[in-house]
Order: sequence, then structure tokens, then C-alpha cells
Amino acid sequence: MFAPFIESSGIRAFIGVMVNDVNLDALASGQTVFDDAVRTQQLSQAIGLAERWHGRSDGRIQAVMAANGLSMSSPALLKGLRAAADDLGLRVSIHLGFGERELVESVHHRAQFNYALDCGMLGTDVIAVHCYDVDETEIDMLAKSGTSLAHCPHMNQFRGEVAPIQAMQSRGMQIGLGIDNYFSDYFEVLRSCIASARIRAHDPEVLSAQDALALGTIDAAAVMGLDHEIGSIEIGKKADLQIIDMRRLGLTPTNDPVATLVYHGHGKDVETVIVDGQVVVSNGRVQTADEDALITQASQAATAAWDRFSQRYGSFVAPAPN
Repeated sequence: MFAPFIESSGIRAFIGVMVNDVNLDALASGQTVFDDAVRTQQLSQAIGLAERWHGRSDGRIQAVMAANGLSMSSPALLKGLRAAADDLGLRVSIHLGFGERELVESVHHRAQFNYALDCGMLGTDVIAVHCYDVDETEIDMLAKSGTSLAHCPHMNQFRGEVAPIQAMQSRGMQIGLGIDNYFSDYFEVLRSCIASARIRAHDPEVLSAQDALALGTIDAAAVMGLDHEIGSIEIGKKADLQIIDMRRLGLTPTNDPVATLVYHGHGKDVETVIVDGQVVVSNGRVQTADEDALITQASQAATAAWDRFSQRYGSFVAPAPN
């Protein structure tokens, strides 16, 4: 459903169906029951999306095989995902180390990272998301396996958590910034990255603005295996660029452009976005879609989704948009 829009919007994206194979009705009553029919359907959807869309638009759209997490995934599902990724030559993405330690042990009777390793969810083509609930042994496992990290400090902080990225970097792990939710202004993610690292280390000099910007650009590209194409301005790389209006309140005067941008920039300051040489945002407005219509349609779709959820489960109903 979303893939055609991504293609027409002109953005660059890794896309995938985030799979699990639990029976949701049983889960709502507090039971973890794996469902063969759900597994078959989810794997079919994930593989089908990848086969149809990987490499489309001159490689601007790439597929990833994605698992929700360990506690909601049976060994058969994860091994099936691993096999599909190997067959199609794709990366794997999975939420790891995000507070499900006891649940994984209860459901699978294995330590969380031992279970991940056994099911092929650690490795040089795996992008682990979060990893704030990890001990020293688990960090060693991640590093030795060559697993990369999508570090999501902005989302993590709302959960009261900080990932130990300095310890991970000291062991040679490749780390890039991620969002893990649609509400985040990416510049806030840069600042959350700096703040959380300094709070964890009790050191105001840990992680510079330049370091944070690298984590959000060239390092993030490396996590996705695309640092030879994007992530920095170099001869021969694709023209994926943001142009920021620095003559705005909060960004002027500019003594250090990088520090000013990282500490004070916001998404609203982005004037132009170029993807693969094509302008997709100009004067702060999306050029490849009707913004007003899109916002209206998104609000209607969200309200309908919450209504369906309420009809089935009877709670967690969001107020209708004004």
C-alpha cells in the first residue's frame, strides 16, 4: 500500500513488512500463542513485497526483511525470514534488547541474544534496533557477530532508557541514528543522541555535534550498506542533499555551522530536499504530493484504524482530529 506512494514521492527508502506470528487475540488475553497460518501469511507478504519492490526506481527503493522482535516471533518465523533474506540478498532488521528479556526467556526458554543468534538474527547483514537493555556479554555478542545498530535515542528517552553506544563503538560496532516513530523531528534525534550519551557518561564533552551529525548521515548510510552511494558529499556519490535556511531565528548568527545546525536546527528550517538529483522539496513544500490533501487523508485513515481497533479490543481510542 505504501510502496507506490514512496515511489511517486521521490524519497529514498528501505521498506519491509514487519512480521510476527503471534495470535493477537490470545496475546490480548495475556497468552503468547504462535499461529502457523499467521506465519505463512506474514512471510508471504514480506517476501512478496521484497520481490516486487527491491531495487525499483534505480535502486532508490530497497527492501529489508523485518521482524518485530523476539518474544513475538517463533523460531520458524525468524529462520524463515533469515532464509528469505539470504535467498534475495537483503538485509534483516529486528528490534532487540528493548525490554523483553524476561518475556523472551519465558516464551522461548532461552536468553534473548542466544535465541537471536540461533535464529540467524545476528550477523553482518542485520540491523538491530534499540539495544538499550544489554549487558557487557551481549554487547560482545553483537560486536563479534558484526551486527549494526539503528540507535533511536529520541524514542528510547521516552521509555526512560539510554543505549550504551560508547561501549558498542569501543568494540567496533557500526552505529547510525534511527527514529522508530513518525513523530520525530530528525534534528531532535541528533540532540537526543548527544544529551543521552552525556547523561549516561556524566560527561559534558562526550559526543560532539560533528559526531552526532556523522551518526545521522554517513554512519547511518553505512548501517544500511549504502555509504558508497550516499551519506556524504563526494564526487561520484548520489545527490541526496538537504539545503537549510540558516538565516532564520535560532540559526543566526552562525559561528560554527555544524554545531549551530545540530543544537538549534529543526525540520521546518529545511528549505530544499534533493534525492538522487531530483528536487522533492522546494521552499519548504513537498513538490511530489499535495500536502494538504495528504494530511487530510492521513487523518481520516488514522481515525478509521483506531475505530477498527476499538471495535475489536474496546480501548486505546484516539480522539478524532479537529
